Amino acid sequence: MNTTLLGTDPFTVEAGKYTPTIWARGNGGNYDLSTNTPEFCVGQLLTFEVDGLPSYLDSDQHWSLPGNYVNEIYQYSSSCSSYRQNTALLTNLYQQCWYVNKPGGTISVGINLHFSNGQYVSVACDGAFSIYRPTVSAFHHDQNGFEKLTFALQGTMMWDVTVDSDYPGFIGVTQIISCNNNVSDYYTSGYDLLDGDAEIYGEPNGSGPKQYDPDDPMSQNTTLGDTPWDPFNPCANMIANFTDYVRFEPSGGIFVTLATVNWHMNGHACIIGGIQPNDLPPADGPHDSDAFPLWDDVRPE
Repeated sequence: MNTTLLGTDPFTVEAGKYTPTIWARGNGGNYDLSTNTPEFCVGQLLTFEVDGLPSYLDSDQHWSLPGNYVNEIYQYSSSCSSYRQNTALLTNLYQQCWYVNKPGGTISVGINLHFSNGQYVSVACDGAFSIYRPTVSAFHHDQNGFEKLTFALQGTMMWDVTVDSDYPGFIGVTQIISCNNNVSDYYTSGYDLLDGDAEIYGEPNGSGPKQYDPDDPMSQNTTLGDTPWDPFNPCANMIANFTDYVRFEPSGGIFVTLATVNWHMNGHACIIGGIQPNDLPPADGPHDSDAFPLWDDVRPE
């Protein structure tokens, strides 16, 4: 930890008496960053504050945080709230944020302490911490393709992936659908829609996240199972693009994205005849990503 003390008149403001340190709160603990370099997990709420300063003086400050964090909740649409980085908040006396990716690094703050006689002391200190981010592995294509039923055309997409994390929490998938082809019965006017009534799906056809236990291999796999279908009227047109966000939430934190999986469908069939085109290939991915899913509206199931 480095501390710098500068005053307009060091003989009268006694700058040397102030020896501030940055403290970090998260992961169930409170850490002095002058003597510790703690590890935190993405998605955990972190609070940074300065200790060792007089509480009776006015101050202004500016923080510098290592990248890959968000520190503000905002309303993206009427049905979607999300998170973003707002650097204007770095002038607050203390900082709260969530990291979405590693590695962490050095955090610092510069503070001006204002005295009643018009003098000031400038204080600067820093510290360091690291960020842990789970990974995904063992991605499997389970099932994909169209099937012509008696009264409808049905598609199937199933895949599964393993989440590898040292931290407990929850896992699941958020699915976004879009289509700008108005021939399709899945036309979304070019907007991105949350596909289904639940933001997080933990298992096929089930809502809600799946609890994750680092010591239980049975809890570490999440599956996407989707069976879109379209009744014949007299034909069915199924064209759409899908982005599936594999997400992890540490206990008490927020959901962050670990990877995305992309797939599409393009199928047409009538009561009489075959399926042409017949295009529903295996999903593409997973692709490393820390982006939050965003949607303009919800497409109910």
